[in-house]
Amino acid sequence: MHHSIRNVRLRVVPLVLLCCFALAGCSNLFKISLNGSSDATLGYSPEEEAMVNSWLQTLVGLSPAQQGRKAAAVWRDASANRALRERAAYLAAARPGKYAEQARQELSRVYAGADTGRRTAMERVFLADLRTADNQTLAAAGKAVPRMQETVFPWSLLLWEAAQRKLLSDNAGMLTRLSAPGVFAAPAALGIGAAPVATRPGAGKVALLLPLSGTASSLGKQVQAGAQAAVQQLEASGTRMDLVVIDTNQPDWLARYAALPADCVTVGGPMLSAPYSALRAQGFGGRAVFAFLSQLPEPADEGRTAWRFFTSNEDQISAVLGFAANELGIHSFGVLAPNDSYGQRMSSLFAAAAGRQGFAVRSSTYPLGDVKSWTRLTGEFVQAVSVARGAIPRARADFGAVFLPDSWSSMDMLISMLRYHGAYNRVMLGTILWEQGLKGGHALDSETFGLSVFPGVWDDSSESPAAAAFRNAMLGRGGKPGEWSVLGYDFVRFAAALGLRDSVRDGAALNAALAAGLDMEWAGAPVVWDALGLAHRQLLLFQPARQGKIPVNREAFGAYYRKLNKMPGASRLAPLPNVAPEPENTEGGDAEGEPLTGGESVVEPAL
Repeated sequence: MHHSIRNVRLRVVPLVLLCCFALAGCSNLFKISLNGSSDATLGYSPEEEAMVNSWLQTLVGLSPAQQGRKAAAVWRDASANRALRERAAYLAAARPGKYAEQARQELSRVYAGADTGRRTAMERVFLADLRTADNQTLAAAGKAVPRMQETVFPWSLLLWEAAQRKLLSDNAGMLTRLSAPGVFAAPAALGIGAAPVATRPGAGKVALLLPLSGTASSLGKQVQAGAQAAVQQLEASGTRMDLVVIDTNQPDWLARYAALPADCVTVGGPMLSAPYSALRAQGFGGRAVFAFLSQLPEPADEGRTAWRFFTSNEDQISAVLGFAANELGIHSFGVLAPNDSYGQRMSSLFAAAAGRQGFAVRSSTYPLGDVKSWTRLTGEFVQAVSVARGAIPRARADFGAVFLPDSWSSMDMLISMLRYHGAYNRVMLGTILWEQGLKGGHALDSETFGLSVFPGVWDDSSESPAAAAFRNAMLGRGGKPGEWSVLGYDFVRFAAALGLRDSVRDGAALNAALAAGLDMEWAGAPVVWDALGLAHRQLLLFQPARQGKIPVNREAFGAYYRKLNKMPGASRLAPLPNVAPEPENTEGGDAEGEPLTGGESVVEPAL
């Protein structure tokens, strides 16, 4: 389009439905009026209003398809009046036709850049058109909406109307998902009650210390985008939050921090160790600083002068170790780690955590630069022995799970080798490093990774109200929900729920408030604090799948593990969504599989 409707200025003014818009065989129509009393509309001048209503009357008696074609023709005509083109876009999006989806996409782009008032107007005008659409049109359009667009305008309203008429396969479920906070700018118009985040007196200001230029700037901008989405949602629900973002790669960032208003007490970040150390040297200034670091450079600071709001290495290990031990009954573990600093650090942490629970651990290393040696080393690690000429070896090692703290780029080869040496029935435990290599999709065999699991912080398939609201907020702004944007989103909502307004003079008092828990639902993996103010993230667990990552189905996973190990409970096996039907011969265990994607990506300086 030469003149996009995104350039049209919308304002909240009344919309009056004088009567229903003409459907096939119906002689009624509706008009847009500036003189109504309750609803919002498009703010046309009286002359434009008369022209638009005159055009609408020409559509009386036409079939929905005919109405759609005529509306699309006007909308796509660059020479037509701007008000007429704009109004035609709404109607084209609500009627059948080959340009209907294109019109919806255009409306979505306009909506994404609009403020709350403009969004309210757009919702009410489009809803008026939808309410005069026929059931066949709504049912067909509703079935074609991708899952990721369900809570994004204008598809959200289309689905709402279709579900209200009971035209979808899961009408109740759809209405529940669309009733989540943040889906609509004017939920009351649909009969949806407001559900703001509970806040304490004084909530209203929050600061973020992020790298918005230079090192890790792409991650910092994702955090910022999530935070801005949370601010917008809170404002829509009646809670104002003033957000200040400071770029820690700018030379004056410490001065900007010192100049923050006195009542801006809650601070998120920094994301990197060096800025944290610089801030520590200057002094925190009585503010509650929640660093986005896996560990503070000075660990003794945590819970005393500063706090954390991030996944730790220990959180990752606790998630996978707890799953293997508590839900699968595995009490002996192997650790196969690369000979780099990260691998050795994670290997030591895992062995210590397992040792504290009395579990046996057998550790080994492999050289990152000598892939040719991996075949021999993995065979030695699992104590592989040949059972027959041409048959897959049998792994004699007595551990039931293997911890693999390495990037995903090594996993396809390593796990395939371990399976080749007979470890097909061992559980493979990863870290959040796995996710980085899985982004973008990989056509990996799913059975190779059928017993693989790793931790993460964001489940894109979650249907919880908070997750749905976050997903809608990001997509509505043209962003993408993910592990970094959910960090900013949840932190701003956390700051609102915490409601600090005075300088932090007593760390113990803040620790007690944190340990008591906050009145909020987390969109991502929750963060909890103990009585000492130490943060622990309750990570989610994922499996590899052809579409990337999927949440672990714990019951099915356990049954699959028991089946491969010929243990009681195997009869309860439910098919894993990422694993093809089990071959007849499981003795050799030559099934192969596919990777997952998980939570917060590792930026080594931050971890």
